[in-house]
Amino acid sequence: MVTTLYLIRHGQILYHDEWRFTGHLDIEMDEIGISQLYTIADHLSRYTIRAVYSSDLKRSLKGAAIIARKLNISLLINPSFRELSFGEWEGLKIEEISETIPDDLTDFRFGGGETIRELQQRVISALKGIITRHKGEGIALIGHGGVNRVILLDALRMELKNFYRIKQEYGCLNIIEYADDGFASVRLINGGPNLE
Repeated sequence: MVTTLYLIRHGQILYHDEWRFTGHLDIEMDEIGISQLYTIADHLSRYTIRAVYSSDLKRSLKGAAIIARKLNISLLINPSFRELSFGEWEGLKIEEISETIPDDLTDFRFGGGETIRELQQRVISALKGIITRHKGEGIALIGHGGVNRVILLDALRMELKNFYRIKQEYGCLNIIEYADDGFASVRLINGGPNLE
């Protein structure tokens, strides 16, 4: 029996072109972002999906609500799927950071917030729970760039130092199949109707 995860990044956000550390900031999607999620919702209607999961941040939650309405299924909110916390760096641009950033970010604590390893631990723990709960079903998760990256790295059995080697565009779709023994097969990365 295969459990299929349709992993989506939220749509484009306000001020996306300013390249700020948004993390736990509760920023809304812009009009393009909302349109991207409507496009994803239409695309997902061809699959059998039993539940839609989201973090509690507006940019993820609003997109999940669009998909849940289109598919006429439950929307379940889990704060464990929040983006990486950048601590004191939240809202700052990269050029405003004076601290030296190492090449390997795995255990680097961003602005006193989280490390990528801590992000992975909370996200994968929550993900395992929903995969067990929805064994043999299709589930959608509207996540964030960092959340999606750690899920994909885990599925591909890649080290966390490869975190920024995986691209996650706004409104992208990833598809991962999980076998009963936990083996993951990645069918799609950073694709879907918004990137065709």
